Parts: sequence; structure tokens; C-alpha cells
Amino acid sequence: MPGIPGPGWTLYIWPPLGHTGGKLTRRLDALRVPRAQGADGRAVVVGMDDLLRAGGLEALAADLSAEEQQDSSVLGVRGTDAPGFADYPRVTSLFRLMRLEQSETLAQTLTAGRIGASFTPITAADDASEVVAYRANLHFPDLEIASGDVFTLATDGGLLFQLDRVCRVACIREAANQGLDRPVFVQFHPSSIYDPVYCLRTTVSEVERTGLAAEDVVFTLSRAGSHRDIGHLQTILGYYKDRGFQVALGELGAERGALELLQHLRPEYVWLSHDVTAGVSQDPFRAVIARKLLEMAHRLRIETVAIGSLGDTDREWLYEHGVSALAMPERATQPGIPEGLALTASEDVPG
Repeated sequence: MPGIPGPGWTLYIWPPLGHTGGKLTRRLDALRVPRAQGADGRAVVVGMDDLLRAGGLEALAADLSAEEQQDSSVLGVRGTDAPGFADYPRVTSLFRLMRLEQSETLAQTLTAGRIGASFTPITAADDASEVVAYRANLHFPDLEIASGDVFTLATDGGLLFQLDRVCRVACIREAANQGLDRPVFVQFHPSSIYDPVYCLRTTVSEVERTGLAAEDVVFTLSRAGSHRDIGHLQTILGYYKDRGFQVALGELGAERGALELLQHLRPEYVWLSHDVTAGVSQDPFRAVIARKLLEMAHRLRIETVAIGSLGDTDREWLYEHGVSALAMPERATQPGIPEGLALTASEDVPG
């Protein structure tokens, strides 16, 4: 796990412009935090003990724009020694370090392995009693923010690799623990995957270890990840398919490129966005979008899934226009936290 500079550390800050440097030094002087100049003449050097007493990184960056926070490079070094060559790969942005500081509870969740999963039944569109699959839902009992916001925080703080991998493993492990006998949809964020051969090896190994059949695991591209380069997404989904897994696109709707994703990625399943399906029977705009997505999915022989917590008229509209299945959140299983998820500081996390 990446570390956050704390007491006893020295922080080196390289502002992108002299103007930004002036803001930093004036802010430090106002906070009465002693500062020095780095040997290169550009770095602003402060002790973390002094900075923490004055309010920490957020107090330091209060006068900087978001762009200045992003473009200010920082490096934390233990003690007071000048940074050496081996330290420089740890250089990050002031914004990311601030977000990492804000995500300390998330980091603790990862090191403790406190991530759970429950499963929403997915039923046939024409028979709510026929369960055809399950969707994995993530639970973070120690965090007070929604799961989508957890991933945003992890992305900003440089923890997405760790979080996404542990979440995939948690869902697969808990699906086996709960003895599910239908395919399971497991979401993933492609931004956490540089090279699928390396970055997905732990996930594939976990499926093999638990004894789940590859064809019963449906890896679902997150809605947030649908904006990545098409070629990169094709590589990831191709890796999954080559190993016998099925793939799905998560919650497509009115966003730009939805039809392009269907055309180029050719998944086995696609989820329709709740933003489109809610009120679809009464809203002509939603109806046009949903109809086009359903038509294209049918032509490509792609199964379609929608969230079932809708009014009767919306569910009837979706059934009449060919939706394959409906997810029933109100019937989700009880969440469980599988064992053995904790990460350590020395672990090679991206896999």
C-alpha cells in the first residue's frame, strides 16, 4: 500500500510555475510553517511535523487551483536527508497526495480486507420466479460513502489498482461461499488494468481456486470505464473471452458512444442504464434510446438486462420491446465478508 508522509518526514514540493511557488510560500508563511529551498533551487521543502500542526496538506493547498494542485509534484522522504535517486519514482502530484490522505480509511479497509459482497437475483423478464443469474454488489462496512464514490476516491488517491483487484476477488470468493448455482456478474474497472495477462492473473487464479466454472463468471465493464480507448477495452474483453469467461457492458444509456461500444466490443450481455429505463413507458426521449439499444443488441444477439425496481408499466414496456432479464435488488442475499483479502505494503498489487 502506498504510504502517506507523516511525522518525521520531509516534504519536497515542485510547483509548475513561479506564480504557484509564490502562492505556496505565502501560504506557508501565513501558517507560520518553516520552509527551505531545495538544492535545485525550485523545490519548496517543509517538515511534515510543522505542516501537520498547521492543518496538513489541505491547509497548504488552500490557495491553489485544481490545475495547480494537479501539476505540483511532491515527494515525501523519511527523516531530513535529501532525496536520493531511488526516491524519485515515488514522486506524485499534490492533488493525488491530498486525496490519498483523505482516503486513509479506504487504505485501512484494504489492509484489513474489510470488503463484502451480496448478490442480486436476475430473473427472466417473463417470469420473476425464474432466477437466471446474480449480480455481485460491493459493501464497505467501514466507509460512509457510496460504492461509486469509493472508486472515485481510489482513482484520485492512486488506490484503484488495489481496490479493483480486491473487489473482484471478494465477489468471486463470496459467490463460492454462498454456493450460487447461476452465472455471476462481477464488475471491473478497466482503468486498473494495463496488461490483462499480468493484471488479471490473480482474478483468473481465484476463479480456478474456488472451483467456479469460467462460463459462470460474467465480467462486467463498469460504466465509468466505458470511455477508455476501444482498442484497450477489446484487449481486456478478449483476454476474458479466450479463457472461457463471458463479458458484459455495464449500464449503457444516453452517453456518447453507447452504440459504438456495442458494435465493437460484442459482449454476451449489456445492462441498460436505470436513467433510461425508469419512466421509459411515459418518456418518448427515454423510449427512443432504450428502443435503439435493444434493437442493436438483438441484431448482435446480445442478451439485455435492466434493473427490475420499476413501475409495472415500465417493466411491461421493456418486456414488450425484448429485454431479456430483470435484476431484483430487493431480493439481494445477505452480504458476507470473505477471509484472506488483506493487502500488505510489500504485495505486488496490480495482479
